[in-house]
Amino acid sequence: MSEQYTSIHVVLDNLLEHPLLQGLTMDTAIRYTLEFLRVVDCPSMFLEKVEEIEITNHKGALPCDYYKARQVLNGEAPMVYATDTFFYDYNNADNTYKIQGNYIFTSIKKGKVRMSYLAIATDDEGYPLIPDRGAFLRALESYIKMKWFTIQFDLNRISGQVLQIAQQDYSFNVGQAQAEAHQLSLDKAESLFNSWNSVLMRQNEHSTHYKHLPIKHKIEY
Repeated sequence: MSEQYTSIHVVLDNLLEHPLLQGLTMDTAIRYTLEFLRVVDCPSMFLEKVEEIEITNHKGALPCDYYKARQVLNGEAPMVYATDTFFYDYNNADNTYKIQGNYIFTSIKKGKVRMSYLAIATDDEGYPLIPDRGAFLRALESYIKMKWFTIQFDLNRISGQVLQIAQQDYSFNVGQAQAEAHQLSLDKAESLFNSWNSVLMRQNEHSTHYKHLPIKHKIEY
């Protein structure tokens, strides 16, 4: 992996050094980060991995960090992606698979398949990692600060001048980040955003960490 990464925890720790950001939580920081990914072009954040998936009644759960399948093997035999609309009539399927939502559906009823796939880079707790680029991190931190300060201003907890400075800092930093970042097409940026959502959704299914995190999930085929 040529790209260097850092954890969202590092970003949060940096922000919490500011006395006006003491109430900021990890949930809120991640939600603002997801918003930020829509604003600034973000470099690709993928690893190549291989995982064995247990299939029961033609269905298996995708890995939490799944982004896109490269190859699926049934034993040593490559499986073929099913394009048939009537794929779920399994009698018509022959060593095929289909991916929908957070699951893989296969023509085999029970057993194991091996999947080579592109994975979202995550930390030890399963949270997506962030590109360790100075301009990108400064822009992200200033975006989170601006969003938090906007709420604090609405609650009359900070002055308009403090909010204005945060807005100016963000405007400068996001410009620097966009100039530095790899340029992505809108489709790729949207796909990356949805992938972050998917990782956190799958993480939520195995943990109660983010049961209150309001993330809208989109299914990709």
